[in-house]
This record gives sequence, structure tokens and C-alpha cells, in this order.
Amino acid sequence: MKVSPAVTQMNSVDLASKTALVIDNGIFTHIAHNLADDFGTVLYYVPWENAFPKSRPALIGSGTDKIQRVREFWSHFDQVDIFVFPDVYFGALQEYLRGIGKRVFGAGLGEELELNRVGAKRELKKLGLPVGEFTELIGLDALREHLREVDDKWVKTSRWRGDFETFHHDTYDISAVKLDKIAHDLGPIADIYRFLVEDPIEPAIEIGFDGICADGYYNDPSLFGIEVKDLGFVGIVKPYDELPEQIRYVNEKLRPYMREHQYRGFFSSELRITPDGKPYLIDPCCRTASPPGELYCELYDNLGEIVWYAAEGVAVAPKPLAKYGVEIMLHSQWADKHWMPVFYPKEIEENVKLRNPGRFGERDYSIPLDYNLPEFGAVIGMGDTLEEAIQEATEKCEELRGFDIDPKCEGIQKALVEIERLEAQGIPFH
Repeated sequence: MKVSPAVTQMNSVDLASKTALVIDNGIFTHIAHNLADDFGTVLYYVPWENAFPKSRPALIGSGTDKIQRVREFWSHFDQVDIFVFPDVYFGALQEYLRGIGKRVFGAGLGEELELNRVGAKRELKKLGLPVGEFTELIGLDALREHLREVDDKWVKTSRWRGDFETFHHDTYDISAVKLDKIAHDLGPIADIYRFLVEDPIEPAIEIGFDGICADGYYNDPSLFGIEVKDLGFVGIVKPYDELPEQIRYVNEKLRPYMREHQYRGFFSSELRITPDGKPYLIDPCCRTASPPGELYCELYDNLGEIVWYAAEGVAVAPKPLAKYGVEIMLHSQWADKHWMPVFYPKEIEENVKLRNPGRFGERDYSIPLDYNLPEFGAVIGMGDTLEEAIQEATEKCEELRGFDIDPKCEGIQKALVEIERLEAQGIPFH
């Protein structure tokens, strides 16, 4: 078994005798499902508590015999052998659990690399990584004034992803309606809200690492590929030392940060590579990525083992079931606000990954949580050739049925074009 260079031997463990608790926000239920193939018991919890709770968040993950949906986890605390956090916003809880000696898989407070965008840029500069030009602005009036003077920028927020998603500012006349909506949604806090405006990194091609980091060590082999934002992913499993040098360079620079924060979880990077070969880490993803998290949880045969040992700072070698993987995102304007039943043959169940899933009777649903996002799931395909992986994913999409379902198969073609650009720049994909 190949492990990180920091470790020479490990004790074998019978995962079938262990209990895992997955604490999630509902998007990554598929991680719990896959861990159930290895662990004896998998408990699954999604926060639902507020002054006037609705039943929907408490139903996510229910209806299958693979995992046990729990409404609270403290009563199960003593039986849990490992706490698994596939998403962000639980960093302080992870630190507490580690502090009392619990085994934890997750980014911990290392999640701030994703959640605090301005702080992350300062950290990247400290680590010796290139950082693009950016401006931090306080208050919507300041943002409006700035955007009246500049064109072609990216506007982002830190931490509060539900307030608004990153958007491209072309000219002020075009962006004005978006700014008006933000003003309406933020209300009185618009005057004190922090905005980030970034220059585009152009010309450039975009690549990234998708895998697991354990105290600064990364899984080997690793998944490497092209993401087409919100549409899909095309990837290949390679030995770590065959990944593009820019990916390995950035990962190496991040190592001190990862060690300091006991980062022991999923990690994905989005790198913009300029013609001179300089890598800009634009949006670190300190959680399961989507895409391709739906893919790599099926691509690796030993996910439970990887997660178990990463929680103690050991990067175990994945056992890939195929060389290539493809992910096609599923969109629906209906699913965001309405119950979405999805129909498909049972034999393709492992290819279909729904967000906020629940099974009621014999029918699978994506449970509406009103995030104002069209993505509600994905379909994956794998193969020993790229053609096989593409064929499997597209054929499985054709077997799906549901109201207003739009599989974004065009993302594959866009990814193939990017692969050609990648190789033309001297960065091999295959």
C-alpha cells in the first residue's frame, strides 16, 4: 500500500467494524453512500435547526438502507469512530473534535483558504504564489462607483455564498441590474458589505488538482482534468509526479499552510496558467468539489480507507477503477424551488448523483432548498479510454427522465477544446 513519504508503516483496520458520521450541508450525500460500502455503519446529518424549521433539510439522505439519517448527532457521539466533513463551514467543530481526541476527516480551519478570499490572497502571497490584481471594497456605493470606471472584472463575495454567486462585470450599464438586485437582497447591510473585484487572468488556460490532502501530502495517483464551470468535467488518473508541474508547484507551496492547519480532507484547486507558465490559484476549494466529487467517489475503490487514514495525516494511494472519468452536470430551473422526481433504471444508480437527495417509496427526489442554482445533480462515466468514459456518461444521461431536466452534455465538447489548448501550450493531458 503506497502512503505519504512521512509514514513508513500503518496498522491495518477493519472498517466494517467502524461507524462513520458524515456532517454535510446536503450537497455531498453521495460521499456518505460510498463510505457505506466500506464502513459498518454510516450516520448522516444535515443541519436543519432554526426558529421555524422546515422538514426538507431534515429529510436529505433519507429513504435508503445504505446510510442512517439522524436528526442530531450528539446522542450518537460515543459510537462514532470517525467524523467526516465533505463541506465547509464546520471548521471550528472539527477543531473541537480533534482537540478532544476524535478522528476527523475535513479541512478544519484550513477552510478559510476558500471562505476568506482576501485573507487567502494575502496568505498565497506569503507562501510565494502569484496573485492577480484585486480590489476590496466596503459598501455597495463604493462598488458601484468603482465599476463605473472599469470594465471586464469579476465580482465576488467571501463566505456568504448564498448572498450572490461570482459574476462577470462587463460594463456598468450591463451590470446595473445585478447590482440593483444585490442592493435589494442585502438591504441595510449593503452599506457595510465587503466586495472583492478581481482582474481576469487572461490569456490563460485553466486546470486543477482534485483529490485529498493529508497534512500537506497529496494522494498518488491523482485525478487531473478540465472543469467547464457549472457544466461538467473531463479527467484522467495519473501518477502524482506526472501531473502538470504547475499543479505540483502550487501544491508544494501550500504544504506549510496545510500542515499548520492539520488539513485532512478533500481539496481542489483552480489554476489559471498564463502563456509564460505562471500558475494563479484563483479559487481554492476546501471541500468536495462539484464537479468532480461525484466522479472521484466512484472512481476510487478504496474511498473508505483513504478517508480513514487521511484523518490521521496519512495520504493512502487510491485504487482507481478506470483511467478516465467524465461528469455531466444536470440542470433544472424547476428543481431549485420544487420537488424533482428523477426516474432512471436501478442498474445505473451509481452513475446518478443528486444533490439534496431523498428516496420516498421507490422514487428518488432532489429536495428543493431554494439556493437559486440550476444544478441539482450529475451523471458520471468511467472507462479505460476517454471515449469509453464519454460514451458511458452520455448514454446514462439518455436514460434519465424528469421534468425540465437538462443534462449539460455540451460541457464535454468544451472540455475537449480546452484539452487541445492545454497540449498546444506544452501541458500534456493524456
